[in-house]
Amino acid sequence: MRPFPLALAMVLTAGLVLGACSRNKAAQAGQESAEAAWVAYCEQLKQAGLEVLDEADPSLEIDRAEGLTYLADQVASATRAVLDAADPGEPLLTLGSQKLGKWGLDSADAKYVGAHIRGDGRYRLHGKLGSAHFVAIQLYRDEPRYEAYASLSGDDLHPAPDGSFELIVSPQRPSRGVPWLALDPKATNLLVREYFYDWQTEKPSTLWLERLDPVAPAAPLRLASAEVRLQQIAQLFRARAPMWLPRMKKTRMLFTNRLVAPRVEKGGQGLADNAYGAGWFSLAPDEALLIELEEPKAYAWSFQLGNLWWESIDYLSHSASLNGHQAVRSRDGRYRLVISLEDPGVPNWLDPAGHSEGMVLYRYQRARTTPAPKATLVKIAELGKLLPVGTPQVSAEARRAALRLRKEHAARRWAP
Repeated sequence: MRPFPLALAMVLTAGLVLGACSRNKAAQAGQESAEAAWVAYCEQLKQAGLEVLDEADPSLEIDRAEGLTYLADQVASATRAVLDAADPGEPLLTLGSQKLGKWGLDSADAKYVGAHIRGDGRYRLHGKLGSAHFVAIQLYRDEPRYEAYASLSGDDLHPAPDGSFELIVSPQRPSRGVPWLALDPKATNLLVREYFYDWQTEKPSTLWLERLDPVAPAAPLRLASAEVRLQQIAQLFRARAPMWLPRMKKTRMLFTNRLVAPRVEKGGQGLADNAYGAGWFSLAPDEALLIELEEPKAYAWSFQLGNLWWESIDYLSHSASLNGHQAVRSRDGRYRLVISLEDPGVPNWLDPAGHSEGMVLYRYQRARTTPAPKATLVKIAELGKLLPVGTPQVSAEARRAALRLRKEHAARRWAP
């Protein structure tokens, strides 16, 4: 065997070293680019979060503490939204506001399930409806600002006796006669709301979503594309996190311990056939806010409490919400709800879970009448004088039993 020439070996070795050095330099440059993108992303989140905290200017420790967790939750929500939307081929229905992901004063009675869609796509939503009191399906977008588009109710789905149904979501009406939801080209999200009234018996639906028109699979991720997604996450966080602060500040300024009359928000954030009202409670430890109303002639109605960040106050470990099925009617036919930091020992206690101030939001769904509630600030010691004779007392054991039912329902509502 001829010996390998030393000179040639040295040349080959030098080439390998130079090639490795070149690859190392390219890898190092790529790593530096990735690190710079991450630093820029974190800096954007930091600045946007500080702006939100500065605008809200919370004066109470509980609001400052919840502000930090709210920002972290909003980063998580923006991250999920951008990364989910990156693949247009297979939309997946995912669970929305529950213990996490609260935003826009989510309904205590609702299960939110949604998916990212494209305004030029064709989709099929199908499955079996459960026994929720009311089902609503809506198209919307939430960036750069929230806009609601077409919606329909569970009745419009014309389900079979076993609850099975299918719905086509597309820009053009399908040729075959099936329920159809017109897809606005600006829509980016499909949302299914299931509202539960009788939390003891009603059960959620089983739903699937598929895209009908063919879509090429997503290309392998490149560094430039990942940087763009980080920028999109930061931009969405900047848009979402402060969105409800102006409304919160206006409500606190104009309606402290008062309630605004209900109105239907045509083209707004909510459903077209919902009437919404709001107010702001601000209580000392020995005070209560008594809310009185005639029963609305509505398919459903509810009251609930929220914090400064427009998140629902924990309605599983506290009675921070009540709907028309849960609320107890007084002997005179009216309803009386009580917000107080300590248990007043009477029906319809809305427990703010340690919040001495916060939002009150009420909904009338499919309402034929929309009575305006009256709010009165009173001392808890004087509350009994304003309640009808014969108002029952509620024991601590009865409160605990009601909370157990709430948690049992939550396990069914949000089961995988």
